Amino acid sequence: MKVVKADDHVVDRAKANASLWEARLEVTELSRIEYRDTSRRLAKNNEDLKKQQYKLEKDTMSVLSYLKKQDQEKDNMIEKLKQQLAETKEKAKEEKERLEQKYSIQVSELEGQFHQKAKEIGMIQTELKTIKQFQKRKIQVEKELEDQVPLCNSPGCPGTHSVEEAGRKFVEIQQPLLPEY
Repeated sequence: MKVVKADDHVVDRAKANASLWEARLEVTELSRIEYRDTSRRLAKNNEDLKKQQYKLEKDTMSVLSYLKKQDQEKDNMIEKLKQQLAETKEKAKEEKERLEQKYSIQVSELEGQFHQKAKEIGMIQTELKTIKQFQKRKIQVEKELEDQVPLCNSPGCPGTHSVEEAGRKFVEIQQPLLPEY
């Protein structure tokens, strides 16, 4: 019976080995299932991260494009404003020159008018002096005539004239000497 015992022993050992391998198989199967679930979860996470990365890159490109567009618009606006400023300065310069020329002409005309009026005033003053001299001379001549009238009151006096006739002759003599208005 030793052979039977030895065979029993081999059978028991084979059973123990089979149980061990069965347990190992179950553990391996559980590990494989867990590994498969973990792989699927990681693959899904990886896919989600790729989608998120793609979306972020797309959003980043959109933001950069928008910012570049805004910068370009601002640059264009700056250039447009610079151009408008230059045009406004040029128009202001032209307007200033035009006004300077206009007012220079007006000043020249007014100066000419002033000199003309000053000349006319000078002529008027000269004429007034002449009239005053004439009036003084008239008074003097009238006085002389009045002084001579009593000397020649007789009808046969060679220079008998009335005072009025003498005044008329005086005016006729002085008329060419007076300036015309």
